[in-house]
Amino acid sequence: MVYNAIVHVNAKTLEFDTYAFEAGYVSEPMFVPRNAAAAEGEGYVLTCVYDIPSNTSALCVFDAQAISAGPIGRAKVSHRVPVSFHGTWRGAT
Repeated sequence: MVYNAIVHVNAKTLEFDTYAFEAGYVSEPMFVPRNAAAAEGEGYVLTCVYDIPSNTSALCVFDAQAISAGPIGRAKVSHRVPVSFHGTWRGAT
C-alpha cells in the first residue's frame, strides 16, 4: 500500500482537508507551531515525500490550516529518503 496523501481531520467538525501527491509516498507528517504564541493549529506541517518515478525525495512544507492548497515549500534532495525514516522533535535549549 502506498500512502500518497496528507489529511488534516478536524476532530470537532469531522471535516477533512486533503492533498494527494500523484506519484509520491508520504512519510509521517510533523506539526511545527508558527511561533511560541500561536493558537492551536497555527503553523506548518512537514513531511518527507518519496517521488517514485524519479527515485528522489523532498521535504514538503504545508500551511497547517490550508493542506489542500498543496506545499508552500519543497526542499528537494538528489536521492531517496527511506520511507521508514522517522523524525523526532526536541525543544530548543
